[in-house]
Amino acid sequence: MSDTESKEVPMAECGSCRAIIPLDSKKCSECGIGFSGVSDQALGECGACNALVPIESKSCPECGVYFVADDVITVLSEWFDNTGIEPGMLFSKFDSDSDGSINAEELKDGLLKMNLADLPPSQIDRLITEVDTDNDGVISLNELVAAVSGEDAVAAESTQTATKQYSENVFERIIKKFAIKDREDFISYTAAYDENENDYLTEA
Repeated sequence: MSDTESKEVPMAECGSCRAIIPLDSKKCSECGIGFSGVSDQALGECGACNALVPIESKSCPECGVYFVADDVITVLSEWFDNTGIEPGMLFSKFDSDSDGSINAEELKDGLLKMNLADLPPSQIDRLITEVDTDNDGVISLNELVAAVSGEDAVAAESTQTATKQYSENVFERIIKKFAIKDREDFISYTAAYDENENDYLTEA
């Protein structure tokens, strides 16, 4: 056996699938991901876009979702302001079992589906504790509204009604401007572009 053959091959861990592979590999033999170099930094995968990011990151540099609960309420508040969607609509999207409350699993899935946050269980629990004012372990509509707006659901109802009216007015203007004749067909057509199924279309 030659000296070359007897030398140990330096190994490294794939940041994507954690497989142990030769250090000089151009791509992982297990998951196929390509490498641009070696990093001493611990990496994790963003649950929203699958990008590899430093494990201590607070948000994904690729898609912007948050990994910590600190900023999620602020992000949600800004999202409501920017989209014009009322908390009740988002609440119904998150409340997948329609029991009138959002539990930890629904919150995690909902935030990820909306590309708002990808939180580990500890951060989800922390966020629920922050919003759950009656300490029943879940988030009610009133608690969600209070967290993002400082109002309760009843106080926010008039604001939500105004938002719905505004949205309806915008919709009617589009129908009229482009001489769309079949309203229901148009709604069905546009729904196909609602990629994150939040009942709202944003600019590309």
